[in-house]
Amino acid sequence: YLQRGLDVRAAVEHEPLAGWRGVFGAQWRDLDLEAIGEEAFVPPSVTRNLGLFLFEERSFGSVTAELGVRLEQQQIDLPGAASAYDDEAFSASAGLIWRVAEQWRLTANMNSTERHPTATELFADGPHIAVRRFEIGNTGLDTERALGLDVGLHATAGPLTASVSAFVSDYSDYIYAAPTGTIEDGLPVIVYTATDARFSGLEAELAWQGLETSLGRWAVRVFGDYVRAEDGAGEPLPQIPPLRLGASLGFDRGPLGIELRAVWN
Repeated sequence: YLQRGLDVRAAVEHEPLAGWRGVFGAQWRDLDLEAIGEEAFVPPSVTRNLGLFLFEERSFGSVTAELGVRLEQQQIDLPGAASAYDDEAFSASAGLIWRVAEQWRLTANMNSTERHPTATELFADGPHIAVRRFEIGNTGLDTERALGLDVGLHATAGPLTASVSAFVSDYSDYIYAAPTGTIEDGLPVIVYTATDARFSGLEAELAWQGLETSLGRWAVRVFGDYVRAEDGAGEPLPQIPPLRLGASLGFDRGPLGIELRAVWN
């Protein structure tokens, strides 16, 4: 694979306007991808993406409101084709942070997002040896759309922090690698497909930072999350670990920092 990319981002923070503080800017991405050899499963492509974004926040006493929007235009060109893909995507979010007490914080966020399909999801056609499957793209894919909601509770007590949150996201045209049950070149065949989907789940984390000893400073963290992902017919989506549990142990001494992290899926 030969992949050359350029990513440029410029952001400007404006003066407070009617109590709102915020940042606006633009981002440009240019990605030139070429797979070489007999086993190349995607054609050469050039992806260009221009994004414009705005983020604003304002405090109302113990409550902070956050608003964000992003507009993206993406174009994918293939050799010999004027434009193989050209579309816009719009995303927006709104959130509230309520400081119930000095140590307690409630959060709620709503978002409406759109995601462009990648060149692989659109144009793949061959054996993808790195993941050992035969991939077939779908040029009929549209932007992936989702409407999501999450609520969370965060607590702090000295060096101890804890958080728990719940989320749900409804997708329209969710893009995923659907197994076909067939074999090609000794590999299972998948086809990139779009379907309605729903993701729902929980996340939790407990962390203890800054335990000072004669050796140095220690940090301990345990975390976990559970997700249920179903397609429009209520069937589980493939390749999504429903449960994850993990822990980490960190140590700092002077300029040196080391962390050991283990995750079970």
